[in-house]
Amino acid sequence: MEYKLIGQTIKQIRQRKKITQKALAQGICTQAQISKIENGEVIPLSITLYEIAKKLGVDINYFFEVSTSPRSDYINETKTIIREAIDNIDYQTVYEVVSSEEKNPLFHELEDRQFLLWHKGIALYHLKNKYEESLELLYKALHLRDERSKTLYSKTEVEIFNSIGVIFLEKENYAASIPIFNEGLHHLSKLNLPENDFIEVRLRYNLSRAYTETQRYDESNKHCERAISLCLSRETMYLLGELFYRVGENYLGLENKERAKEYVIKSKKIFEVQEKEYLLSIIEEEMSDLLSEQ
Repeated sequence: MEYKLIGQTIKQIRQRKKITQKALAQGICTQAQISKIENGEVIPLSITLYEIAKKLGVDINYFFEVSTSPRSDYINETKTIIREAIDNIDYQTVYEVVSSEEKNPLFHELEDRQFLLWHKGIALYHLKNKYEESLELLYKALHLRDERSKTLYSKTEVEIFNSIGVIFLEKENYAASIPIFNEGLHHLSKLNLPENDFIEVRLRYNLSRAYTETQRYDESNKHCERAISLCLSRETMYLLGELFYRVGENYLGLENKERAKEYVIKSKKIFEVQEKEYLLSIIEEEMSDLLSEQ
């Protein structure tokens, strides 16, 4: 057990709540004792720790949890659980984890609060169809950046743009989704992200969906082709099948059945390799006439 972490956590919470050492010590111990505890020079008695926890508004067990798991590890592990649940479309787990952590003093940094708000907004929309409340949380997460004096948007903030755009897209509010996706791409262009980051692919794919729905097929294809180029250059099949299928749909809308069939066949081959049976069934259902043409 790392008792120094208890002291560090007490200091973090105290400072966050704008409580002085003197005010925290009042009725519990001396200010000097609080200073020694925060600096890891002494181990607080259980009764002292209990009184400190009560004054700071946290459960005493929280300090023992922190002392056995460093702050950064705990936060990173929690974020990993949330991301994995998102990937598995397990929004119930996302909501439960976020709800249990949003009052955790460990998540006091702006980026961490932003992360929790962002995922709570996503979970609320998918679990409870709370469209307006979800957007309110997502915009709140995005506007947390106003507390910082910087010009660049972060990768997380670009991803929040994507999440907002997706909700507008699913509500068929294409006039709202298109500028949101474009703004996300604009801010993304100023960041220097690693090759294995696929946020641009997601943004362009979602933007292409909005353009297809508004029958702007050439615009949709432009973003699909850029995303496909990114996938091929990075040797990944991430969204590649979906992108090929989108191009096929666009060519069908442009009444170019030959090119449409070419891309739908490409998408089918990728879905077969990925064993995406649901998407293969969609192709069989929606493109059977096209694929049967000689």
